[in-house]
Amino acid sequence: MRQNSRDIDGFPVRGLAVTYRDGHWLDEHTHPWAQLVYAASGVMQVSTPAAAWLCPPTRAIWVPGGTPHRIDMKGTVAMRTLYLAPAGEDLRLAGCRAIEVRPLLRELILHIVRLGMLDTERPEHARMEGLLVDLLAEAETAPL
Repeated sequence: MRQNSRDIDGFPVRGLAVTYRDGHWLDEHTHPWAQLVYAASGVMQVSTPAAAWLCPPTRAIWVPGGTPHRIDMKGTVAMRTLYLAPAGEDLRLAGCRAIEVRPLLRELILHIVRLGMLDTERPEHARMEGLLVDLLAEAETAPL
């Protein structure tokens, strides 16, 4: 079985589903894992020291590992976020940016969140990870 270069303990991608009320915020923080911040419903404002983006369900924000960021909820927000392991992170994914979330990417995000984490020992999970990284790298950067 192929082991991805970003693999940590066999689980290179982890998902989280949380619903937040209007006005809730996540204080500025960092983590070693890169994060794809996505709202299945509602709007978030994602802020870094360099920029701030509004994130409706048609967009996601890519936050590389180690980047300080804060998230503010505008209305009730169904946050569905993915964390990607830092080891060997794909160089095509460098730098924070807002990306357009096309239907295939949206469904893949939601599916991975339902699974909880991808296990590279499972061939179908390894394929999903590869597809996810390709879709993120090729996603159109959205204007601020």
